[in-house]
Amino acid sequence: MAVSLSDFSSHFLLHPLIHPKRSDFLCPASKSSSHSNQSNLSLKPSSSKTPSHSPNTSRSKKLLRKSLVESIVSQGHKLDIRSRSYLVKCLCRSGELDQATRVISLLESQSHGQSETDKTILYNAFIGGLVLHFKQTIFALETVGRMRANGCQPDTRTCSLLVRGLCHQGLLDLAFEIVEHFKTCYKVSPSLKAYNQLLEGTIVRKGPKEGLKLLDEMESEGFLPDETTYNSVLRAVCTRGSLDEIQAILDGISTCGFELDFAAFCALVRVSLENKHFAKVDKVIDEMLVKANNEQLYGMVSMLCEEGLVDKARALIEWLLKNRRIKLNLCNPVIDIFIKEGHPNKATDFIHKIVSVYGISTISCYNTILSGLCKRGHVLYALEVLDDLEKMGYSPDLVTYNILIGPLWSIGDHLGSVKMVSQLLKKGFTLDDVTYSTLITCLCQDGMVDEANEIKRIMVENGFMVTKPVYDMFLAGFCKVGRVNEAIDLLDEMLESDCEVNCGSVGKILEGLAHIGYEYEARKIGEELVFTNLIWPVKLLYHSLG
Repeated sequence: MAVSLSDFSSHFLLHPLIHPKRSDFLCPASKSSSHSNQSNLSLKPSSSKTPSHSPNTSRSKKLLRKSLVESIVSQGHKLDIRSRSYLVKCLCRSGELDQATRVISLLESQSHGQSETDKTILYNAFIGGLVLHFKQTIFALETVGRMRANGCQPDTRTCSLLVRGLCHQGLLDLAFEIVEHFKTCYKVSPSLKAYNQLLEGTIVRKGPKEGLKLLDEMESEGFLPDETTYNSVLRAVCTRGSLDEIQAILDGISTCGFELDFAAFCALVRVSLENKHFAKVDKVIDEMLVKANNEQLYGMVSMLCEEGLVDKARALIEWLLKNRRIKLNLCNPVIDIFIKEGHPNKATDFIHKIVSVYGISTISCYNTILSGLCKRGHVLYALEVLDDLEKMGYSPDLVTYNILIGPLWSIGDHLGSVKMVSQLLKKGFTLDDVTYSTLITCLCQDGMVDEANEIKRIMVENGFMVTKPVYDMFLAGFCKVGRVNEAIDLLDEMLESDCEVNCGSVGKILEGLAHIGYEYEARKIGEELVFTNLIWPVKLLYHSLG
């Protein structure tokens, strides 16, 4: 027999998170403390000091990651070259230069028997991180010397990474010096992609004539300009704002049979707007419409809105909808502008017009609009749209309610979220897996894991499977309130139910242990999983603890 959520919904309305003045329910923190003390699993912290339930989470993660990195790299675990380079890249992306440097040093000490190619790949990963993430040009050049000292010859990728990083930093002259140095000393040239960046930077800083000289040099070395080359040139020329130069480049692109990429298209539209060449704007948009995909069309509308051309964006949307070219989410940038400028009535009129033009199931159209509003932070306005719908005689469906429950909770309107559940129950809807998952997510995010467990019980009794994302939300929820023992028990339940346990699931347990002071235990569990090949070590560290 199906279990009703009506009584449980009433219980929510009395919860102190919704009505804090009520004292007859224990708050989640109180429940967590008492429940945690009853756990059967005994964990002894690595320090004699009683672990705190609110330490510095970021520090705990870094300490755990540091110890796991050292264990994985220094205690004999053999990483393949893909894992090694990924490890270095992840450390660089997360801003941990000292850790990345230490990993390189540790791996250098284990480099006996490795091929030169493998070592070069590893060094290139580090050099790319130094110039692209840390802007450490001198350190990157020193690493090139370190490569040579360890028997590795810098290659095209080494040169290209240095050139790209320097171009991003605006150090064009130094980038050219690097190119000449690599040509002379290592007989290596940068890739076409790196040359294209040099070309774009040269035109912006020194003008088209210098750019043409570099283009001739590229061709003399066997690099034939491609579509990316011409688009790089066009973007650079657009930065200078010379319409004659822009037209010359456009003619060249057309003659070679190439097409504008989206970035060049945007640059061209912007410079045409700045020069009040509106006819040119219309022409470029018309040309782009022929080949643009949905993502690019969305970008076009967003760009027109950013430039203040909301009417033009509206007209473009209406034309595209009539021709069945796009999805309704394209309307979101225009709606966003209306709301931000304080014109919700214009947004509402626009929504109604778009729905009538689109000509499919009305509530389905409005659900798309409501979802877009909630994702962009306009939750309260979404409620106004819902009220308008009901006044117009349209009935929300289960999808409508599912869209609104989570965002209302996220903005702190717990009462509104729970009332939304009550409304859908009163209207006779049968809850689906999305509703249950949404409720569990909301509760776990606020540490209300006991209430979430009750939802899970009802979910299972009504015939729904507990999916991995739901389990993962529980793992995070238990760890959030310091009930790591129960999270570990839940991990057993996942394994028994044949639910996939991946790096993210395990990582939440390790993070929870480190968070409440059990860093030693977290490291030992991580090591065991890695050394028994149950978890790919690098993903364990950075997919889950990043």
